[in-house]
Amino acid sequence: MKKLLSTMLLVLFTVLAQAQVDTLLNENFDGGTTNMTSHCLPVGGGGGWTIDNTLWASPPNSLNGAYVTNDSCFLVSPLMDFSAYLYVFLDFNHIAKISFFDLGGIDISTDGGTTWQAFTNFNVNYIGGSSWANNNKFTAASYPLLWQPGNDQAAPTNSWWKHERFELVAFHNVGNIKIRFVVRDLDGNGMNGAHGWNLDDILITAANCELIPPVINLQPTFASQCATSANYWVGCQSNLPEYQF
Repeated sequence: MKKLLSTMLLVLFTVLAQAQVDTLLNENFDGGTTNMTSHCLPVGGGGGWTIDNTLWASPPNSLNGAYVTNDSCFLVSPLMDFSAYLYVFLDFNHIAKISFFDLGGIDISTDGGTTWQAFTNFNVNYIGGSSWANNNKFTAASYPLLWQPGNDQAAPTNSWWKHERFELVAFHNVGNIKIRFVVRDLDGNGMNGAHGWNLDDILITAANCELIPPVINLQPTFASQCATSANYWVGCQSNLPEYQF
């Protein structure tokens, strides 16, 4: 049994070690330029995405998304091609200090940015610890014990950073992809003094093998030793541990 287990683990680690993972986007906002573009609608409304050197997951900078009344501001990736991959993941660190009634969302385009659809439970697999799966958006209420949704003016600190991961299950083997982050006023009162949505370490990776290793659980079973006397049942004692997968 030990030999079998050792062989299976060796095969697993060999496959994982040989897996080729391609990085399609890696942006930490610490260089002189970024790989992403930004704009707001309506144009000239006063919001936007700007470098923030007071908060970071990886120093010295992050990017802050802010908005005004009835405003939507977008941070857009370059064009990417997922057509050669079976598995694609989006990872990022963030602090979404925006009102529960507003929106910190993620959209995706499969036609180079002409049309967009939001990330939902139906087209991505969310792998994170927030309440995103309940309403498909990030706000201060996503981590209520840390991000203080009851106080819009609470100042974020670097202890507030959270990591998120999405598997883009509906978009592998697709070309002409763009992804955008959006902050949007939904209740007509702007940010109400909130800090906005800070992003850092945006990473998109792709591969043709699973990037999340499978979990092996060993479950003990017990072989029984049974005794009889003449034609009568005496009893069984389970004392030989075995393991199965």
